[in-house]
Amino acid sequence: MCIGLFIGALCLKTLLGRILLLTVMLIAVILLFVFKKTRKAGYMPLFLLIGFLWITGACDIYNSTTVSSGKYVFSGKVSSEISVGDEICFTIEDINVNGKDFKGSAYVYYYGDDFDFSSGDYVVIDGKIISDEYNPFDGKFASTLTGGKRYTVLTSDCKLYREDSPDFIDSIQLKVKENFYEHTRQDTADIAVALLFGDKSFINRNLYDDVKVSGLAHTLAVSGLHIGLLAAFINFILKKCKAKGWLRLLIVGILLFIYLIMCDFTASAVRAYIMIICLSFAEVIGEKRDGLSALALAGIIILSYSPLSLFASGFQLSMCAVAGILLLNKLFIRTLRRKNKFTEIVATSISANVLTYPITASAFGSFPVLFLLSNLIVLPLMSVMFIGIIFLAVFTLIIPIPNILVIADYLLLPFKAVVLACSSVGIANMTVSGLGAFCIGYYGTVFIASDYVFLRRDLKIKIALSLWAVSTFLFILLNYLGV
Repeated sequence: MCIGLFIGALCLKTLLGRILLLTVMLIAVILLFVFKKTRKAGYMPLFLLIGFLWITGACDIYNSTTVSSGKYVFSGKVSSEISVGDEICFTIEDINVNGKDFKGSAYVYYYGDDFDFSSGDYVVIDGKIISDEYNPFDGKFASTLTGGKRYTVLTSDCKLYREDSPDFIDSIQLKVKENFYEHTRQDTADIAVALLFGDKSFINRNLYDDVKVSGLAHTLAVSGLHIGLLAAFINFILKKCKAKGWLRLLIVGILLFIYLIMCDFTASAVRAYIMIICLSFAEVIGEKRDGLSALALAGIIILSYSPLSLFASGFQLSMCAVAGILLLNKLFIRTLRRKNKFTEIVATSISANVLTYPITASAFGSFPVLFLLSNLIVLPLMSVMFIGIIFLAVFTLIIPIPNILVIADYLLLPFKAVVLACSSVGIANMTVSGLGAFCIGYYGTVFIASDYVFLRRDLKIKIALSLWAVSTFLFILLNYLGV
């Protein structure tokens, strides 16, 4: 299906290309399913066909539901807090142009002197809409679109149209953010909001650059780490209350789903949620837990709903990090020859980074050299920090004593100290470039080295070296030819 998405993206620009590829794939599927001996092999072209249709459909839907770039007078609902700096910035949704509603949200740069609206209000804007051009191979475009953004708006004329209030979920998010920003330090609030909701839109750019250099950027994107910690904490409480397996699964599923709503269903959070529910369900019914199958199911569900997620760096990093842990974690633990908390953290950090390195190199152009050291210090404390921040956020919502949030300044002190220490080291960040064709051998070697390939060790080494040699040759040849 993933390959089909790529093929579809290649051919979607021309109608002839779509028709020809669709015809060939239909014939292949029919022929393979007609003959019994090849029936099993028919599933691959079938999924290729589904992927092709999905990506071309996504293109058509995007083009038919998007405002073309230009100058308009339109209305929208303010859906975020309003950031005041060199310009006033906020997000709007429910966009209506000439009486027609359009999907997606817009990030607004307002260059006026003042404003009389707030989150939840409807505004009328006279300004320029810049619509992102559909390009699935552009990871930045895919990441932006999967986050709900379709437009950038530039205006100096924005007026209140109708006062309103945010919906229940948005009001909770805004209240939590307001409490943290008013009663804690700026850097504490930035980190706490990112930890809770994965919202890095208003985080101080210098702070976030330092976090990336330290190798801890993954902790500020709601992912398996956060979902897993929250699920483990809820399970712990329910076990102490003597709750049965099915009841625990139901309660964990509902509470985590509410948390997903708070996090706007980011791909990494959805992936973690599906995997946790699958693995917990298997445990409840007494079946073997299969991490790779759960990961594959999560990928299929996410891509079925949002095919462009395949090209988004967040989805790629999330899937590859978990795949790396599943494929290589046990191998690294055996290599370290001792199983304890220290070796588990080392093995997990290395395993996750091995598979995400090419994506990191391609998307960000740099690699955090000190990722292992920073993760060794921070990850053992993450459960205390994350659960503590959640507890403080919920407590201040129920009991309006926001001054208690000052505890967060001390709770996140180790995180900030590690970030500051790593960012001050000159060699902490290494500039790298995408590996291109070399990725073929890189990922092939990783998979062959894993415990999921049942071959003799000497044969594994021969195949891995052959893949490595071929991919290296292709990498050098393509770079020499300038392709």
